[in-house]
Amino acid sequence: MKKYILLAFLIIPFLGFAQKGKDKNKDSEELIQQLYNDSSIKLANGDLGGALKDLNKLDALNAPLILFRYNLAHVLYETGDLKGAEQQYVLFLQEEPNHLEALFNLSNIKTTLNDDSGALNIIDISLKINNKDPNLYFNKGLLLFKMGKVKEANQNWKLASDLGSVEADKLLKQFGN
Repeated sequence: MKKYILLAFLIIPFLGFAQKGKDKNKDSEELIQQLYNDSSIKLANGDLGGALKDLNKLDALNAPLILFRYNLAHVLYETGDLKGAEQQYVLFLQEEPNHLEALFNLSNIKTTLNDDSGALNIIDISLKINNKDPNLYFNKGLLLFKMGKVKEANQNWKLASDLGSVEADKLLKQFGN
C-alpha cells in the first residue's frame, strides 16, 4: 500500500506538468493560427509591412504552417528583398515541390537576379509537372532568347503557340527563322 501511495505522489506532479505542457502547446497553436490569420488579412489589405512583421514572427516560432512561407516569400518579393524571397520559396518548395505558382515566382526571381541557368532549371521542373501551359514555354523561350539561343527560343515559342499563346505567335513572326 505504501508503494502505491508513494507512486501516486510521484505521478501526480507529472500529470500537472503534462497538462501545463498541453496548455502551452494549445496556446502556441492558437498564436500561430492568429498570426497567420492576421498576416493574411494584412496582406489582402496591402499592408505589406504589417504582414511581414507577423510572418517573421511565424518564422521565428518555426510554425508548422507551410503556407506562411509562401506568403512570406511573396511579401519579401513585393518589398524588394529578392534574396530573402528566393530563400523562402526554396524552403516552401521543399515541402510543396509541385506548387506551380511558387516555381513560377522563383524562376522570375532567379531571372531578375541574373541566374538564367537557375531560372531555366526551375522552368524545366515546372514543365515536368505541367507540359500543357503555354506560359511556361513562352517564358522559357524568352529566357533562351535572352541567353542568345534563338533557335531553341523559337522552338519553345512554337510549342507555346501550338497551345494557344498569341504572344508567342508575335515573337515567332518577329524572330522566327
